Amino acid sequence: MIYVLHHPAPPLDHFINHMWFYEGFDAEHTMERLLPDATMEIVINLRPQPKRLFHRDNFDDVQTFSKSWLSGKQTQYIVIEAACESSMMGVHFKPCGAFPFLGVDLCELTDKVVELDLLWDRGGGVNSLREQLLDTPDVAAKFGVLERFLASRFRGHPRTFRSVERALQLMMKSPHGMAIRDFASAIGITPKHLITQFDKFVGLKPKLCERIGKFQGVLKSIEEREHIDWASLAVSCGYYDQSHFIKEFKAFSGMNPSRYIVDRSEFANYVPIR
Repeated sequence: MIYVLHHPAPPLDHFINHMWFYEGFDAEHTMERLLPDATMEIVINLRPQPKRLFHRDNFDDVQTFSKSWLSGKQTQYIVIEAACESSMMGVHFKPCGAFPFLGVDLCELTDKVVELDLLWDRGGGVNSLREQLLDTPDVAAKFGVLERFLASRFRGHPRTFRSVERALQLMMKSPHGMAIRDFASAIGITPKHLITQFDKFVGLKPKLCERIGKFQGVLKSIEEREHIDWASLAVSCGYYDQSHFIKEFKAFSGMNPSRYIVDRSEFANYVPIR
């Protein structure tokens, strides 16, 4: 399997965490949970076979996506296909990085996966991008094609966008949480305005964004620790107690922390199902 990460040049790096490419994926399982991480992602399928998204409670209920799609902010895990011999490229945005490229309030895309041509000019530019990627054999050159396309879609951002970025930075520095009024006061806006701006630029309410951030902190801590004391981990990650921690972990992953330890894969946020 080939797996390559690419960090775009400025100014795209301010909005995009990384781009990725993989080819020759050969999993022993056919489905996997993708856990929420408060980010959005563009996925471009470089194979003709469509990819499947399963309803988490009924695997017979399936959506298919063929060429390019966008996964909005997810508030629970989703179940996706782990097809063999796949080849894909993607763009992993920072928590509020997608807005300047999409131009819609990101709350409209929360808990949704949508074909990208429904968002961008009914397919012309998006399908042309995919064809260019297919016609470009070199992986580094593919990233160049994708960067140039995204630069052409960049529409800038209003002044209040920076306020939301500052609030997100405060969240990351406050593992034990802050009241919404304190976040709002720190950046000089009202709590109501903060919530409205989070809906627009992040796609999640501030408290939900903070909860998902804590959950991701737990996953990172699990990877960093050889031996896990669940009670200690819960406190260090900002939970009231172990019961609160387990409840939150199940809300986002659909499983107990101990089960996650057994089932997790080598790739962060991906958990094999079968």
